[in-house]
Amino acid sequence: PPIASIPPAAGQSRALVIGLRAFAVVIIAWHHFALYPPLKDWAAPVLGHLLDWLADHARATQVFFVVGGYVMALSMSGRDWRLPELGRYVVKRYCRLGLPYLAAMGLVSLAYVYARGWLPEEVIGAPVTLPQVLAHLFFLQAILGYEQLSAGFWFVCINFQLALAYAASLWLRDGP
Repeated sequence: PPIASIPPAAGQSRALVIGLRAFAVVIIAWHHFALYPPLKDWAAPVLGHLLDWLADHARATQVFFVVGGYVMALSMSGRDWRLPELGRYVVKRYCRLGLPYLAAMGLVSLAYVYARGWLPEEVIGAPVTLPQVLAHLFFLQAILGYEQLSAGFWFVCINFQLALAYAASLWLRDGP
């Protein structure tokens, strides 16, 4: 609904949720600078002590997951989850997460081809294989034991898997 029609308490709750997620995203971005080469190497001369602290203490991903789970539960629990709704949800969720993810996979794969020989294998990983790409395509790389193509891809997979698990539990609640 338009923001004007949201009761003040709900608007404040929404602002708190958005604020928590925004704060978590900023901390997560800085945490990446603290952990992953070559970002750490580039940022260390300017932010060395802050990066060390972030590497040891920044755990905002948990906040992002908890807040995201809360929002998901609020938005999904009130619906009736029969089989057609579940199927539509899976397709919509894949399109929402999967299509940008696939574009990112393509860009990362091209970057790896371009960077191979310039950067050490610990930064870009082993050459990409077809089974690894197929596992990524279906968000199954961690489950099947394949190396992530990019450090952030695990998050998209977990997000998709948790959403499907929750939707399946709602489908079980409402009956086939």
